[in-house]
Amino acid sequence: MPPSSRNRHYWRALAAAGLLSACLPLFDLRMDASAQDAAQPIGLRARFDRPEPVFAVGETLALTVTTDRPASIEVIEISPAGDITRVLPVPGSSLLTEPGRPLHLPPPGTTLRAGPPPGSSELRIIAREPGGRAASADMKLAGNHRRQEVTLRYRTIGP
Repeated sequence: MPPSSRNRHYWRALAAAGLLSACLPLFDLRMDASAQDAAQPIGLRARFDRPEPVFAVGETLALTVTTDRPASIEVIEISPAGDITRVLPVPGSSLLTEPGRPLHLPPPGTTLRAGPPPGSSELRIIAREPGGRAASADMKLAGNHRRQEVTLRYRTIGP
């Protein structure tokens, strides 16, 4: 018998003998509600505020980010030459989202511009759960889902 069939057979045998209900409390692996929520990936959506992702050199890159739960946002730019630069948030500040409420970038007082050289570039929008370390072992099990990433590609045209 293949292993999956064998396991199914054992579970059926335990259930038929009335022993399954006695075994379940020993193997209760359910997580509490906050850990179940943390186990779900952050729902992250990002888009440019224009239909075509084509910008002139020096033009402001306006975008909208929405998440399904509170998150800290970071924006990284990858230039046509392959240079990687963290562009938002600026040092000493943070970008936090509220569930379902759009966050318009760049925030007032900061700039996010299409830079030279002309060509195809990327913006990586990264959402992380705000705060520090996981509060419990259940939250640590969900650690892989505490960060989500979306890539937006655009083209820069120059003079």
